[in-house]
Amino acid sequence: MKNIKSRLKIYLIIFIMVIVLGTIGMMTIENKSLIDSLYFVIVTMATVGYGDVCPVTTIGKIFTLFIIVTGVGTFLGVIANFTEIILEKREMESRMEKLNMIIGIFYSEIGLEFFSRLARYDPNFDIIRKSLIITETWNDKDFIAASKESVKHKFIVDTS
Repeated sequence: MKNIKSRLKIYLIIFIMVIVLGTIGMMTIENKSLIDSLYFVIVTMATVGYGDVCPVTTIGKIFTLFIIVTGVGTFLGVIANFTEIILEKREMESRMEKLNMIIGIFYSEIGLEFFSRLARYDPNFDIIRKSLIITETWNDKDFIAASKESVKHKFIVDTS
């Protein structure tokens, strides 16, 4: 995801540069106004091509070819990367939902029984047993405290 966002930033920078340089270039080469030049560059990059504003000089036509090649490619790159970010986000959400289902199934089917059996063989489990008993009055602070306590506890399974 980080790589995609970096690519999107690069494409956006190039895209904006093409718009700015294209607008300045059209203003300079074709003696068009700022609005006409910006309009022409955007219409060209979006491949709409209304034809109402077009270059008349040879150098203006060559410059327009440059805008078409760099602008259209960059425009498509921005769209493709943005779409990829959206799709990857949806895929990640789907994966997390499936992972939560698997974790839920594990704990509801075998997890609690499995951990209860392992706890019976931990000679030091009585030390943290009281801090792990969940009651109806528990709040976020209690869960955080229990989590910290269980991280500090060195679980040992005595198999003998």
